[in-house]
Amino acid sequence: MNVIELARQEMHVLGPLYKELHCKPETAFRELETAARLTQELRAVGFTVTTGIGKTGIIGVLENGPGPVLLIRTDMDALPIKEQTGVSYQSLETYTDEDGEVRPVMHACGHDIHMASFVGAARLLAGPLLYRWSGTLLMLGQPAEEILSGAKAMLRDLAFDAQTRPTKVAHIPKPDAAVAMHIGPAGYVGTVGYRIGKDSWRVSFYEVIAEGAEGHAGNSTTFIDPSIVLLKIVAGLDSADVMKINPAKIHFKKLTKRGEKAVALLGLKSLTDEQLSDLLQEIERCAAQTEQYYEGRVSVVLKPRTDIGADVLVNDAQLAGEVVEAFKFAFKDQVVLNQETGTPKGASEDFANFGSELGIPIFRWGLGVRHPDDTDGSAPPRVHTSTILPDYEGAVPIGASSFAVAAITILSKKRK
Repeated sequence: MNVIELARQEMHVLGPLYKELHCKPETAFRELETAARLTQELRAVGFTVTTGIGKTGIIGVLENGPGPVLLIRTDMDALPIKEQTGVSYQSLETYTDEDGEVRPVMHACGHDIHMASFVGAARLLAGPLLYRWSGTLLMLGQPAEEILSGAKAMLRDLAFDAQTRPTKVAHIPKPDAAVAMHIGPAGYVGTVGYRIGKDSWRVSFYEVIAEGAEGHAGNSTTFIDPSIVLLKIVAGLDSADVMKINPAKIHFKKLTKRGEKAVALLGLKSLTDEQLSDLLQEIERCAAQTEQYYEGRVSVVLKPRTDIGADVLVNDAQLAGEVVEAFKFAFKDQVVLNQETGTPKGASEDFANFGSELGIPIFRWGLGVRHPDDTDGSAPPRVHTSTILPDYEGAVPIGASSFAVAAITILSKKRK
């Protein structure tokens, strides 16, 4: 029996689990019930699970003799989108945001597919495939991928490179490699896409902090509103000079007040250090022009945010090559493998930080989730939309199998 058939035998658990996760989504750093559900599933098949890492993250550890340490990662968070799929397991959940507004919640980016596949892989690797590998398996449920904060939060708490690690996580070994998966909504079930090398964009977050001139708001000769100062800077960034740095981009995220100061949060998307440097120079240029416009009566400071962001995701050539060859051998004609080339699309993914911060090889692939009967010529589904509805019955067994095959491949040999 091949691995996909083994995974299909787990659908009596994975199917209901997918529906449960789909209809009970939770947004970034609020994934308490989601994390508890994954913890329950991992413990049921023998993993030792530590919770509350990076606020709501979890890690399950399964030791199976000597060998390397592999990390399999799933994201857990959902999006503030009102679902309009009309299925019986549609999300009706809401939450109250930091501004007191009640907002809808939906799994509109496939994290429910990722989690069901993740649990499926754990069941296979701790059960019928246990004899196929040797080493230590880390199953990591990550919060807050959608706001690019969860990976950094978990890595801070794990403190792998600290001389003295917190007792809570001291038993968790540093991985030798890490793998992840993301749905490809335009790809049909039975397809897996991948890239060698750069796979997603870096996002570096910076605060632009402005302090205006004190005075009564009704007196325009003395009072300078720092929010207006920042809006002038942001408007200046939306210019031809910045567009010349294409395909790098600056995204305005939000404007807040801190006492007498105003703060604009900017996300800088780049693929190279040169692009990032050019973007920072443009921000500094616009800030200097704005200070000059106000004749030195305002001050503007640029400050990096280290608690949020994603590095360029680089799929390691050797690791990816080994796993792809294993996919070909294991799946044969059941799965079509598509290698993508050229510049990655504009998305960012903080799974990249596990590779860049730990200095380990990583590999992320894409899982086709479009229903095979969806051939009416309409536009393919897109993530972050209210009507996206993956074919979970077809996709989850392949997702679980791909995680399992990758794990057996990596944990059956000593990594260099």
